[in-house]
This record gives sequence, structure tokens and C-alpha cells, in this order.
Amino acid sequence: MSGGVVISRQGYNQHKTENAIRVAPVSATCAAQLRSLRADLASYTGPKDLLLRLDGSDAAGLRDSQLMEIWSAALKIGTGDPKARPHSVRAAALQERAWPGWEQAAAEWLSTGTSDHRRLERWIESLQADWTRTASAAVVAGHGDLRSALGNYLAGWPLIRAMTVESLLQRQPLGPGLVRQVGLNAAALRKARSRSALSGAEAHQLFDGWSWLRQGLLRPMVSSQQLAQNRPQTLSPLTLQRSDPQRVSRIDSVQYVVLRTLGLTKHRAVESTGIPISVALELEGAVPDDDTKAELTRRARSSAQERGVEANIKVARSEDGIQIVDWLVGMNRSTLEFFRLCALREHAGSANFYKYHMWQPVVESMPPRFSILLRRGKVHLTPEEIRFHRSLDGQLKLKVDESIGECPVVSLAPRAKENQVLSARLTAVLRAALFITTNMYTKDKYAN
Repeated sequence: MSGGVVISRQGYNQHKTENAIRVAPVSATCAAQLRSLRADLASYTGPKDLLLRLDGSDAAGLRDSQLMEIWSAALKIGTGDPKARPHSVRAAALQERAWPGWEQAAAEWLSTGTSDHRRLERWIESLQADWTRTASAAVVAGHGDLRSALGNYLAGWPLIRAMTVESLLQRQPLGPGLVRQVGLNAAALRKARSRSALSGAEAHQLFDGWSWLRQGLLRPMVSSQQLAQNRPQTLSPLTLQRSDPQRVSRIDSVQYVVLRTLGLTKHRAVESTGIPISVALELEGAVPDDDTKAELTRRARSSAQERGVEANIKVARSEDGIQIVDWLVGMNRSTLEFFRLCALREHAGSANFYKYHMWQPVVESMPPRFSILLRRGKVHLTPEEIRFHRSLDGQLKLKVDESIGECPVVSLAPRAKENQVLSARLTAVLRAALFITTNMYTKDKYAN
């Protein structure tokens, strides 16, 4: 390089700021040719700044316009993207200057789920060696600062970051504790290492534990999506109103909204349930506001703190949480509305709370691992109601509490042994699931 071409905003003063002025590095040969061309133009036009199409003639301008149309059509055909346009190439060029060779590295990483991690690490290190590269690329593109580049052009940044993180992880051993923490089998990790040692010794291939972990985490997502698409209609009569083949069971839909209500982030809820992102975006309309979330998950008189939020989410993602959702989805509407009325302590006429026979279908359909703790004031209990509750054989436990009015207090507990902490977590999941399930019964947008 021996210099650069200064590209001004001539002709676009009303649309571009001074930050749009850019400098494109050029070789000595190119610089000499440009100076010669400028001198030729100056001999005809004088020392003025001109905005020209090629040589400035009408024919040249028309040819340039036609070339732009042809290029635009070719981009759509070549990329397979009907929205591709010439300006997209600017973003591609900027990303190539920011991360030289990123397209080949990303294609290998995405297509196989694995890559040569030593080569990947060398590539990441080469990027980090020139720490002004991204800023220089933004200057060449005419950006005033990095905010424009990061916000509008460097769309591959999350992918580059993921590749960088995986490269750094290769230096750390994968232990059985982390494997168990993410819900995978540590014994399977040991077996995979043993198989690799036997089959890869001759090929001099080291076992890639992090790629094994990533594949193990992706597998349930794929199987869940396939199950949702292949599940017979008779098994999930209430499904999201979407065009085939993307139909999601109502259980998965409720599970997603429950997790979001309990505080799980959008992308983690998608990973947990395996539903398509397009479906998740539609279901966001069913997620309650922050005040309702806090009320549904509060414990006693206080809202759930950070540890409590994580614990509630963990229960909701467990087998217990899935069984709660499955239980509620299978209830008929009148039973579900009665259960919600009592569990959420909603305002209603006194007569609604004396329909104690409605507890029969609730407990009959309840998974056997759970029991319901029902607290009511003595003055509001009749002898008939007491006898009825005592006949439910431990599935529903009645506790007389003088501080409770006519509206009962309902808790869900493990039936095997008393555990107040777990009971609080189960109750939070139950309240959220009741709220979501009954709401989705009345919204045709979400249910058949």
C-alpha cells in the first residue's frame, strides 16, 4: 500500500454526514492510474468535484444502471435469497475485512458441528493479533464509529463469539460434574472417551469432549421438534393454529409460556421446549406482565428472589413440571376453572368455594406423586365437606386454619414426604401453569 482514495460525500450532502467520508487503501499502481484519470477529467471539466457514471455520458449512466439491475437479479439467484440486494454485499465485504476467512471457518463449524480446533484457535489468535482491524474496516466502510458497524453490518458477531468461546473451552477439561449439571449422563462421557481412545488412536485424533457435549444438548431439541411435528392429532387435540408442517402440541406451548412466566429467558425457553422460534414469537403474546408474574410466583408475602426464581425454573423443566402441565391440559374446562379459582384465590361469589365435589375430578386425574394441601377457615367448613375431603385417601389433605377466610389456600406437595421448600416450588409452577392453561383455553390464537 502506498496511499488511499478519499471518497467524499459529493452529491449526497443532504443524506450523509462528514463521518461518511472514507479512505480506501490502494496500491502504488492503482494510485498512479487514478491520478492519471483525474488529470484527464480535469482537462475537460476544470478543477471541480463531479459525480459521474463511468465517463459521464448518458449512455454510460444507462449502462451502469442496467448493470446494477442485472447484479441485483444475479444476487437473488446466486444466494437463493429473494431479499438479497447489492447493499448486502457491503455488509459481507465489511465482515470479511473484520474477520478475514470467517465464512469458510463458520461454514465448517456449522455444517458438521465440529472443526479442527487447533486451526480454529490459530485463526482466532490471528484475529486478536490485529486489534485495530475492526475499527479500520469500519473507517473504510465510511462509518463514523463502531456502533453503526455492530448494529447494522456485523451480523456474524454472535457466531464469531461462539466460535471464540469454543476455542477457549478446548483448553479446559470437561468434567463429569458439568455433564450432570446440564442433564446428561456422566457415564456416557466416559464411554465416549473410551471408544475414541480405541478407534482414534491410529488416526491420532483426540477426543473432543466439548463437541460431544454440544451434540448431546442439541439432540433433545431435535427429537422434541420431530415429536411435535409427528405426534398424531388425537394425542394433542389443542394445537397452535399454524400452517403445516409446523404444528406444536398444546403441552409444549403451555410449557414454553410457563417457563417464560417463571423468568426463563426467551432463547433458553426455546432450547428447553424445542419449539420453533417462529412459534415462540407468537406465544410471547401469552406471557403475562411483570406484576402478574410476581404475583403468581410469590411465596408468602414476598416475591421469589434470584435463587428462588432459578429453583422454580428447574422444577418446571423437570419431570414434575412436565407432569403438572400434562395434568392441567387434560382437565375439562369447568374443573380447570374451579381449580384456578381456588389455587389463585381469585375474587368470586361465596357459592363457588362451596362446590367441594369439584375436587373429585381434580385429584382423580392428579399424578400419584403429588398431593394437594387445602387450608380453610373452620367457620366456612361444613361437616359434609370435612367428611368428603377425608375420604380422598391422602390425595387431598385438609388443614383447618382460623386465619383463612372462605377462599381456600391451595398448595401442591410431594406425596412421599413433607418438604416445604419443594412444595413452594411445585406450587409456583402449578399457579403459573393454571393461569396460562386457562387463558389459552379462551384464546383462539393459541388453541384449537
